[in-house]
Amino acid sequence: MDDSEIGGDEYQLRLESESDVISILTVHKSKGLEYPIVFLPSLSMTVGAKAKDFTYHRDDGELVVDLKEVATAGAKEKGKLEDGQEDARVLYVGLTRAASRCYLYHAPLRLSEDERPAAQTRIMRSWNASSEKTEEQEDPLKQSSSEIGETVSRWIDSHDLSKDVEYLSFSPTQAEVGGERGERTDDSSSPGELVAAQWKTNRGMPMGSIVSSFSGLVEQVDFDGRDLDAEPESDDRPEKSLVDEGLPPIFEFDAGAHAGTFMHDVFEHLEFSDPTSWDEFISKKLTDHHYEAEVWTDTIRGMVDQVIGAELEPGLVLSSLERKDRMEEMEFYFPVQPGFLPELATALPEGCLLRHYLDGVGKSEKHRIASDGYLKGLVDLIFRADGKHYVLDWKSNKLNGRPDGFGQAQIEREMLDHHYVLQYHLYVVATHRFLQSRLPDYSYEEHFGGVYYLFTRGMQVGSQSGIFRDLPDLSVIEALDQFLTQSK
Repeated sequence: MDDSEIGGDEYQLRLESESDVISILTVHKSKGLEYPIVFLPSLSMTVGAKAKDFTYHRDDGELVVDLKEVATAGAKEKGKLEDGQEDARVLYVGLTRAASRCYLYHAPLRLSEDERPAAQTRIMRSWNASSEKTEEQEDPLKQSSSEIGETVSRWIDSHDLSKDVEYLSFSPTQAEVGGERGERTDDSSSPGELVAAQWKTNRGMPMGSIVSSFSGLVEQVDFDGRDLDAEPESDDRPEKSLVDEGLPPIFEFDAGAHAGTFMHDVFEHLEFSDPTSWDEFISKKLTDHHYEAEVWTDTIRGMVDQVIGAELEPGLVLSSLERKDRMEEMEFYFPVQPGFLPELATALPEGCLLRHYLDGVGKSEKHRIASDGYLKGLVDLIFRADGKHYVLDWKSNKLNGRPDGFGQAQIEREMLDHHYVLQYHLYVVATHRFLQSRLPDYSYEEHFGGVYYLFTRGMQVGSQSGIFRDLPDLSVIEALDQFLTQSK
């Protein structure tokens, strides 16, 4: 979805209102720009030290990608030299972005002999390079970052820069701020003085894991957007069968994850409102996914005609959607706490489909979130129609392999059996959060229209076959959201 319809005055207003906000960007992106105050927090850190490959240019100017294990000593030296030169360019660009003040941070890092010091570290080491060394004094070019910090203030004084440059050092022994945020552990500071909290050197940073399927949650569903068809995938590509001439050919098409990936690719990039482009587009996608285009183009085109032309609800047809009203493959992450999903059931209203699902799965450990982390997901499609936003997921499942197997009762059973009910409720939580952050006057009841799971093989124009729709109550979405973020 885009905002191309926003008027010029409104767009200009937005630019002006955002001109004073804090910008976070890479040094490369900042080239040519200027800011009143600049913070450079990480230029003393070396990147790529653990990479197995590196690049350099040969004498004839050709770029070479080499492996560290087999590269010659000369190639490694060229790679280090070019990396060092690039580091120096990045440091220069960063330092020259500030109009009034620049804060340069130097982390106390110890480098191994094989690691290349960052340009900032090399420059700071060079400040001592000309000093006389005693037998006890370590080579200044091999000093650690923490040892370098001790000499910075002396360098400032020796160059008479004390009026322009200030050096501050934070010691591991400095008292830490304790208690609630902003509360000091002692009263030694003056009332108006701010004291920063000190990071304890032995304190670890919590590394939340990525939760994408709750311990697998059977092999049928992943929240990262992959479509795992209910049918096992065959190693052999099927041929069109003439045994049952009354069976639509789409049921002869391949089943499994590969077929699901293909159909997702088709619908993700298809221009819904331009059927004249469909045949050529479908043929190309079939070839891309190693299907025989001359055999299957008409079959897939027939399925697409039914899906795009079917009325999802009165007045809502996918063929009427413009590209600006579609957001494909929306990826999301949000923090989750440990919890056991079936325990959520009692907090949900009677008759809620999510409660029905959770009651049905019982006490399966597959529904336990073992530790805190981040829930990752990928929504196939969020689209906008008549001011409302909808979640849509494409499903290529065959069900019973016949058109009469896609009625509402069969589809709901499929949704429950393969955990799609839990999947789409998580998608709605993510979409609800997204819309809250994007629409100034957002209201779930006013701006969210519901969820569609389209079982594409069984859809027919003029019928509700193959269409699953639900609009979860706001209380259900809020209960699930609160459970995920506050459970223990």
